[in-house]
Amino acid sequence: MGTYQKQVMEGKSSARTSRSQARTIMEVVDPMTNLHELTQAQMLRAVSALLEERSAATVNRCLDNFKRAINHMGETYDAKLPAKINWTRLKKKEPEERVRELTRAEENALFEHLRNDLHPLVHFALLTGARQGTICGLLWSDIDFDEGRMIFRIKGGGTQRFPLTEETRELLQSIPQARTPATRRYVFTFLGEDGQPHPINPSGGHIWMKWRDAVRDAGIEDFRFHDLRHTFATRMLRQTGNLKLVSRLLGHKSLETTMRYAHVLDDDLEQALSAYAVRPATLSATDSGKVLKIKSGD
Repeated sequence: MGTYQKQVMEGKSSARTSRSQARTIMEVVDPMTNLHELTQAQMLRAVSALLEERSAATVNRCLDNFKRAINHMGETYDAKLPAKINWTRLKKKEPEERVRELTRAEENALFEHLRNDLHPLVHFALLTGARQGTICGLLWSDIDFDEGRMIFRIKGGGTQRFPLTEETRELLQSIPQARTPATRRYVFTFLGEDGQPHPINPSGGHIWMKWRDAVRDAGIEDFRFHDLRHTFATRMLRQTGNLKLVSRLLGHKSLETTMRYAHVLDDDLEQALSAYAVRPATLSATDSGKVLKIKSGD
């Protein structure tokens, strides 16, 4: 796993997540086991052990990462690979992801309780719908103020060009650039207990405890940072009614992934139908059997 991390994942925005997934899988797979000796039974036991404390989605992402690492060893070093691992059967069904949208009242309450150094981060998330890892890894060199574009490093190792709106431009230009060598590349930083700016680790750390404290103190229930992305998507879809546009802004590879937000359009359809009515004039009992004749041109 270490070879894959160094040769493939190092430098990518998802590197920390990949390392965390590697550590997780190695908790239940003997590191001394040769790759070609891995069996389906061993992996089934490993998956069962992980599911005791982790969600199906987390376990599935760890399996995906492990599979990529194994394939890398085979393709790059011609290592002998396990012959009978059925990765599809190892993966567990994931519950459909719920879509939690921040209300305007909740948004106001959240900003009232956020630390000052978290304001730009959350504001940017609501303006762009970018993922947590993408935002934390955003560099000043990724932003082209002249062209009005940003480059996002997205899930899976790709990049995405994203428009720079006037509000986003003003937000970014209001952020002072950190001066310390370790942090000056990064757009978003936080002040540590030493009073110095530090890069934000998307996978955890002290700053995310402060985020959770703000959510709790604002009286907001069942809300994660990723729900800021859901909020952006639902608001944008409600405003434009354009599912393909929202899919492109979110960087989805498939429109099917964006369909989770289609309920917004369903709500709009229901409201439109509720406002639409056909109320013909009430006929009297004596008129109920008559046929109305309409002249041509009426």
